[in-house]
Amino acid sequence: MLKSFLSKIKFVTAVCLFLAVANDGLCQKVFQPKQVDMTSKGILYKTEKAFDLRVHTNGFAVAMNLGTIQNYYTTKYYQIELGYMKDPREKRQNKNFNLPRLGNSSDYVFGKQNTMFVLRGGMGYKKYLSEKTRRRGVAVGYSWEAGPSIALVRPYY
Repeated sequence: MLKSFLSKIKFVTAVCLFLAVANDGLCQKVFQPKQVDMTSKGILYKTEKAFDLRVHTNGFAVAMNLGTIQNYYTTKYYQIELGYMKDPREKRQNKNFNLPRLGNSSDYVFGKQNTMFVLRGGMGYKKYLSEKTRRRGVAVGYSWEAGPSIALVRPYY
């Protein structure tokens, strides 16, 4: 019994030693990274898409931008936006009255007559004045946009 136990220990030790030597040979490979060319401007795409979610004090908006890149520093884009706007004079009230046979009262906005959604479309340009560095860089530029806005009004009550 002791002989079989010792032979099993010798076998396991031999297998572990073989795996350690084989693994050590595989781990000693030298990896040569690709050299980065700092003079190139990077990859230049033809189109770009961007989605925006804006939250402001009078509501929120969701927008989609589709742009065509003209050169490395200039982009022409089209934007469509749908937003919700509220009047700053609106005051939400919640009285929670327990009315017999009708249940609890729901909250309402005192003085509100309409709910307004804004649909905006526009065309604009982005112009970068500087180049963004490869690591932790900031690009400086400006953009401008022009287009119509349409307000869609829905009665509140």
